Amino acid sequence: MLRLLKFGILVAVAAGVGAGPDPAIADSPQASATTSLVPAWKRIRYGNPRALQLRSQVGLVVDEQQGVILYSRDTDKPRPIASLTKLLTIMTLLDAKLSLDKVIEITEQDRDRLKGSRSSLGFGTTLTRGELMRIAIVASDNRATAALARTYPGGSAALVRVMNEKARILGLADTRAADASGLRPGNVSTARDLARLAYIARGYPLINSWSTTR
Repeated sequence: MLRLLKFGILVAVAAGVGAGPDPAIADSPQASATTSLVPAWKRIRYGNPRALQLRSQVGLVVDEQQGVILYSRDTDKPRPIASLTKLLTIMTLLDAKLSLDKVIEITEQDRDRLKGSRSSLGFGTTLTRGELMRIAIVASDNRATAALARTYPGGSAALVRVMNEKARILGLADTRAADASGLRPGNVSTARDLARLAYIARGYPLINSWSTTR
């Protein structure tokens, strides 16, 4: 799901998947005296950004285990995040503890009228809420996400309000949601906020399972 390069933002994790400090709140690129240098230091060559030859205008590379920022470029500049919005959407839906077995029908209301994106889900298709969440994560499907938002208590507008409140509670000060799918340019965040969001999302077992589906 976290295909950050696709959307022009690189948020990379450089040292495995073990539990450790929140990488998004690290303040310094320097490791402590007791921290052994990881291979990422040699690969990334901190202090020489040109060695990375990044095309992305924004970049953040974090040693996840130590909570150390190895490389950063414009990490606090808000930018449109497109479908990365769906990660916040799914986290918010899971927080609501709605039945994942609820059957939802895809309707004309779920068509993407803003950008006309295609979907493998035809109108009349019925899937459970859990299946739609998985499709939204794995395939970044806008029609699946729209159906999830439409059937949220209070509808899409209510879901977006709760998403923004969740972002505030999580300390994502520069993150704003304008819709559930990420179609509108008003869906913005920073590389630092996204690193924190991705770190927190790993605490959701279903998101871990869905996002590693092949």
